[in-house]
Amino acid sequence: MAEADVELASEREETGAWSYEARITHDDGRARTIPIRLSWADYNHWSISGADEPSRIAERALRCLLRHAPPSILERARIDLSLVRRFCAAADEEIMGG
Repeated sequence: MAEADVELASEREETGAWSYEARITHDDGRARTIPIRLSWADYNHWSISGADEPSRIAERALRCLLRHAPPSILERARIDLSLVRRFCAAADEEIMGG
C-alpha cells in the first residue's frame, strides 16, 4: 500500500488500551476515518522505557500496517494495531525505530 497521511484524533482510554479515530488520507485525495486500538501490552512492548506518547506509538504502528498490509485491512470496522505483526516480520523494529 502506498504511503498515506495519518492523523490521530480523540484519544480515549479504555480497559487495557487506548483508542483513536485515525484519519487516513491517500495520495489521490481519498480519505477515510477508522477507529484504531493500541493495547497497553503492545505499547509496553514498543515503548520499553514508557517515554513515548501512546499516540506516537499508535501512529508508527498504523503507518507500518498501512505499508505492509493489503488495502482490504481498511475495510475492518476497527483495527487493533497488534495486527501489524501478521503482515510485517520487522514490525517491532520499524515501530520502535520510529
